[in-house]
Amino acid sequence: MIFKLSFYRLRIVSNFSIRIFYTFQDDTIWVLHAFIKKSQKIPQKELEVAINRLKYLR
Repeated sequence: MIFKLSFYRLRIVSNFSIRIFYTFQDDTIWVLHAFIKKSQKIPQKELEVAINRLKYLR
């Protein structure tokens, strides 16, 4: 069976920016990773953590 590897990003902006990566599996929402964003770009390390956790779920 082939799974589509997709996740979503939630942005929370206040005095600092928070990013939360999450995905859906059946009727469950899985939070893959959350971090405080300190620069314009999302660091590659943060993306890799979310992708690795998503692969683990699949």
